[in-house]
Amino acid sequence: ADRANREALIKTSKAAWTVELSAMDHEADDPGTTWNQRCRARQPERMSPRMAWRVVQKALPADAIISTDIGNNCAIGNAYPSFEAGRKYLAPGLFGPCGYGFPSILGAKIGSPGPPPRGGGAGA
Repeated sequence: ADRANREALIKTSKAAWTVELSAMDHEADDPGTTWNQRCRARQPERMSPRMAWRVVQKALPADAIISTDIGNNCAIGNAYPSFEAGRKYLAPGLFGPCGYGFPSILGAKIGSPGPPPRGGGAGA
């Protein structure tokens, strides 16, 4: 019974998070700053990292393995992918390992030749 309750909570939480993410188009400025607001006003036709990640998420095959490098845009992307199986999203850990994305996706392709790998990067 406890497992069923946890699974229901996870399902509800994931659904709520998906709805919340779908409404986020831009980063909010920290109190006292206006950098994001000024950038959006100056170049309103440009996609934000959140918009780009939603497009990437929709285009990914269901069994894709993806990897990112370090950087703010990649960190934002950590919120978007959703997978039904483990070991499908490869992301760098602590200490900002520049150049992680490309070799990790090569290793994923060697270790699991079936699913299509996506990603890469060249450091921050």
